Amino acid sequence: MNEQNYRSYLFLISVFLLYICCSCVQQKRISLGVNKASRTTFIAKKADSKRPNSSIYVLDADSNRYKIKQGQKVLNDVRVKLNGGKTVVHEIIREVLGPKIAEFQKTMVVFIVRIYPDFDGNVLGVDFLIGKDVNMSAKELEQISRKIKEREGFYVPEDIDRRYRLTPIGLRVNFNKL
Repeated sequence: MNEQNYRSYLFLISVFLLYICCSCVQQKRISLGVNKASRTTFIAKKADSKRPNSSIYVLDADSNRYKIKQGQKVLNDVRVKLNGGKTVVHEIIREVLGPKIAEFQKTMVVFIVRIYPDFDGNVLGVDFLIGKDVNMSAKELEQISRKIKEREGFYVPEDIDRRYRLTPIGLRVNFNKL
């Protein structure tokens, strides 16, 4: 084998090993602290610090652009609704999680998706509340979040008071009904 072929093979093997390593990192289960996917960094923290087996609150590290700040006035208007309701979100979860859903059905997993609207009917952001022992990766949450932003929107009445922030809409996902 000549030196040129040897270098080509070595390069291809290196690229392949790098791809495998990156794939393994992205599929790692969400844990407390910083969790990175390909385009999104998630911060995971205990939902209730007093309970050791508490669920995990997972939010996009860039969530400051849509999170409601303490003391900020919030408008909880029941007329603000998801265009597709639970149906679109359930379809997205089925697409992304696929065979894992059967595993989640057995263990009664806690999974809540919170979607933040803006006044133009767009999705500003998505965050999650998941059970502590849920086998879900940052990559899967990133895919769910991205697809919700692409395919879902809100109905926001024109007469709504725009001085406030809109309350996020939370959807509790029952895997037994997917």
